[in-house]
Amino acid sequence: MKLKLITLLILLFVPAFLMAQGKYRVNTTKLNVRVSPSVKARAIGSLKKGDLVMVKSIANGWALIKYKSKERYVSAKYLTLISAAEDESKPTQKPAKTETYSYQKTNDEIPPRSSSRNQEAQEKYYDDDDEDRLSLFVSGFAGMTSFSWSGTTPKYGIAYGGGVGLRYKYNLFSRKIPSGLFGDLTVEYAHRGSNAYPIDYISTHFQPIGYTYSFKHSIGVFVKAGGYFAYPISGSIGRYNTRMDYGLSGAVGFRFKRFELSGSYDYGFADITDNAPVELKNMGAILTLSYHFKLK
Repeated sequence: MKLKLITLLILLFVPAFLMAQGKYRVNTTKLNVRVSPSVKARAIGSLKKGDLVMVKSIANGWALIKYKSKERYVSAKYLTLISAAEDESKPTQKPAKTETYSYQKTNDEIPPRSSSRNQEAQEKYYDDDDEDRLSLFVSGFAGMTSFSWSGTTPKYGIAYGGGVGLRYKYNLFSRKIPSGLFGDLTVEYAHRGSNAYPIDYISTHFQPIGYTYSFKHSIGVFVKAGGYFAYPISGSIGRYNTRMDYGLSGAVGFRFKRFELSGSYDYGFADITDNAPVELKNMGAILTLSYHFKLK
């Protein structure tokens, strides 16, 4: 009995699966290509009316196709199966393009942007679905730091530390914003100061002004700028206690896939001593290596 039931299921399923496979023509003005079979899924491209696509399977109203070398989904109700007779009757007809690029997130029936200039602008402004619009990163750093000490020549010390951070690209909030714009928020432990007076801090770097120029999707250079706040957790300047520090921070760096290597400079505005006869301000040149994990 069980064998008969399995055989019946196979006989019902296999023909339906095979019938779904084949060449289809898009029958609507614009058909969005989505990352998953849902109208709520992000549209990462589109097909226009008359485009031909090879469908692997159809389930729950969604057709699985190959798009930009990856498996993507389109609404099956906007596809028309091309019969074998129709396909063979036009052997010399040049097939229409199977891929066009439009990153406007809209409904499934909207007139496409036909201008090649618009498409070039979209390519520049929007990366594909592999782009990290929101990422978590871990970092470690080392460098030279010291105090800007009025009336004396500062003696430098070795700085080191590490932290975790969050990077957000501004096109996470609006797809009209260029994909290169980003901001960073980092919380870290930092050993700074000079050799004579080392100080340990818990610090927060907020760098809302950042831009990445990509040579390829996985290679690029970037700049970022912002400020920092640092709370001392240990250390003192002789008999004087240390206070909270704040200042400006800027960096330039190189990105390769999920790794980033950057050089930065921090300059403190705050006098970090409590009632000392001279003003002491933190400064330092830092080299940072970080690794990013995609969140969205």
